[in-house]
Amino acid sequence: MGTLDTHDTPDTPLSPRVRQLDAALAGGHLQALSAFWDDVSAGGAPLIEPIPNDDTHVWLTFLWRDTGDTGDTRSVAISGPLANALGGLSAAQNQMRRLRETNLWYRTYRAPNDVRTTYQLRLNDPSLDDSVAQSDGEYDVVVQNDPLGHQRFVLSADEEGGDDEEIQSLIEMAGAPVALDVTPDSDVPHGALTMRRLHSAILENTRRIWIYTPPGYHPDAEPYPVAILFDGFTYTNDIPVPTIMDNFVASGQLAPMVVLMVCNLSYEARERELPCYPPFVRFLTEELLPWAHTQVAITHDPAATIVGGSSDGGLAAIYAALTRPDVFGNVLAQSPSVYWTPPDDPDFEWVSRYLVDLPQRPVRFYVDVGRFENNLRRTVCPEGPTELAAVRHFRNLLRAKGNSLTYAEFSGGHEYVCWRAQFGRGLLALDHMRASAHRDAGAPTTSD
Repeated sequence: MGTLDTHDTPDTPLSPRVRQLDAALAGGHLQALSAFWDDVSAGGAPLIEPIPNDDTHVWLTFLWRDTGDTGDTRSVAISGPLANALGGLSAAQNQMRRLRETNLWYRTYRAPNDVRTTYQLRLNDPSLDDSVAQSDGEYDVVVQNDPLGHQRFVLSADEEGGDDEEIQSLIEMAGAPVALDVTPDSDVPHGALTMRRLHSAILENTRRIWIYTPPGYHPDAEPYPVAILFDGFTYTNDIPVPTIMDNFVASGQLAPMVVLMVCNLSYEARERELPCYPPFVRFLTEELLPWAHTQVAITHDPAATIVGGSSDGGLAAIYAALTRPDVFGNVLAQSPSVYWTPPDDPDFEWVSRYLVDLPQRPVRFYVDVGRFENNLRRTVCPEGPTELAAVRHFRNLLRAKGNSLTYAEFSGGHEYVCWRAQFGRGLLALDHMRASAHRDAGAPTTSD
């Protein structure tokens, strides 16, 4: 991605507004600090300022105001995908600096001007305080949202799944790609959403399945196209697939479609079932789809069947389609974990190696990944590729194989707020490739 080899110093803050404030304070204009905080309270933080002669980046400045409510501020660091990618993986690389003897702390990054990402602040991290005795390298760190930030992203609580509500500070710049049709519209017809339970003899468990049927659905109509999505609770709530489908159908961008959103039982089950697990593919093809055909009118045509998900869910979708292209003809993979390899395998990128050994599959792919996913895996996979590198490698292999592919990168991390914004683009891209294949008698297409 590339960043300037410049950093905030006591003499040269990178932010023009902080530099202007510093100059005012140096000149004895102490009231400038109150005026600065008034502006921040009205406009919110972080500050976003243009860089002269740079149309693709901005100065992004995080702020902290020491009010005394949380005790004396000894250190503040930014935590999140942007800080990891642009600053480094350690809190020390993302510390804020105090401006003179004021209550203002700041840290500036040269960032792309189309960022969408979440972040939090680490307050008084003992690892950054030389006066605190260091023992085992494990510390109780206060991690909180930005009190000066006006934007938040909320992950819904799933009581049955054991997940609490999560709220994080959000940066969503004006240049970030518009999140397509995620807002409910009371003026468009709404489909129906029902939750049912399905027992799997293959996996020896029972899970929730959410079934979305489009507006005007009729069980005796021509079988509908179908999408199967993993992490079903998330794709029902935080990535609002029912709303997206309602809006797309109403605008005529997509034909009516049935969506099956498949729940995970637990984190442990997800880690076992989604990464290239043959019994899970058997569950999909031998249990889920036969059962679904008894519940709703859906197609048997692989060309009209999508399998999709994010992270390990994206990896599961890829593996299912590569293994059973006679069932799944379309893949929607959001930041797929293609760096993954089995525990007993000394190599990396297992699914890419699997793809190389296969004949060309008649499968269309939409694949995306965040540019801030460029060091996410190194903490757990120090010798392996980053998420971004592994996905780019997989993209190149798909192109070499001649698969129809739409590939996208965004200025964000491995996070639902980005997948929420990109999901609709994935649906439209797959539909566009399908239509192009009809027009071109099946000739592969590749787009970016």
